[in-house]
Amino acid sequence: MDLTTLRRSPSLVAPNNHMGITVIIVESIAASLAIFSFGMRIWARRITRTVLGPSDYTCFFALFFGLALFASTVYTVTLGLGENAIDVAPSKLNALGKVVFAGQIFWMTSNTFIRCSVILFLVDLFPTRKFRLASWSLFGFNITYSLAIILETLLVCRPIAFNWDKSIEGGKCADQENVELAVGIINIVLDVCTVLLPMPVLWGLHMNMKKRLGLCAIFSLGILICIITIIRCKLMMSIDFLNATKSYASVGVFAILEPLLGVVNACLPLMRPVLARFFSKPKQRDAWTSHPTEEYGSRRTGGAVGETDSTRRLRDKGYQLEHVVDITVGRGKVKDEEEGGSETEDEERGGGRGIRVQNSYQVK
Repeated sequence: MDLTTLRRSPSLVAPNNHMGITVIIVESIAASLAIFSFGMRIWARRITRTVLGPSDYTCFFALFFGLALFASTVYTVTLGLGENAIDVAPSKLNALGKVVFAGQIFWMTSNTFIRCSVILFLVDLFPTRKFRLASWSLFGFNITYSLAIILETLLVCRPIAFNWDKSIEGGKCADQENVELAVGIINIVLDVCTVLLPMPVLWGLHMNMKKRLGLCAIFSLGILICIITIIRCKLMMSIDFLNATKSYASVGVFAILEPLLGVVNACLPLMRPVLARFFSKPKQRDAWTSHPTEEYGSRRTGGAVGETDSTRRLRDKGYQLEHVVDITVGRGKVKDEEEGGSETEDEERGGGRGIRVQNSYQVK
């Protein structure tokens, strides 16, 4: 094919489809950030010599379905998303409807995996009984809600093909506008609950106020995703269904930002080892990789042989923990602190006889 033929070839995106071009640009930036963030997450795991866990795998699936949604949305632009419906060929409208239908499932699946990844990370980070109970309850509701919405997407129109082909005789749909609004509202509630989940634990950590506020700020970045969801819901309520290809383009931008920026948000708390390698002093940088790696079962971890998951978390250099040993003899008390701490009164147990040694840890 010569240069003249290439110049005469029709463009995949109409030159006057400015909204469609904007969708592609914005989504490409978001997709690049998501891929980069996940790469940083894996790199951080390698630096700390930590085995990939369930939170990492669920984050990968969130990225996978987020990129599938990105690809499907870009394809819809080539089919006429962003153009006036009157300018789009009927054959393309049917194809566009099919891709949008698949995109709804990609969107829900990606968002579900993101929340699962965050919850699993928090469960691993704060293994207390009450926190686990709250986390697994939210996890179960998240999975149940996701399956229900996917089922609703498949059944909202009968037959299924009526979602994209309104010419089918006898086809009917439920009130899709209100259904979409309800899905968005429940999605916001789940996101807010996921953001608020670790706050009581973070606020109760033994550290100075500056560090405490910094941690809370990092774990609160999910609020940005909630704001994006609110904007998307508001745009959904103002869609002109007679010109859906034009008005749905703006909704598509925010719909793709939710899962892709959600992946970024899920990876941010784990990036510190990578950032430390570039911005910390050499002595501080070496602290992230100085602990030995030994065999644990059939996997490589940063802990010693025979350590439990909880003990191995305490040895993780990613969470600089302060070790405090309390030794109580009878009614008296001797306190040995490696790096400081506050003394507390001993509680009488079993008549106060014997020696009791208590190990506790607090985050620096």
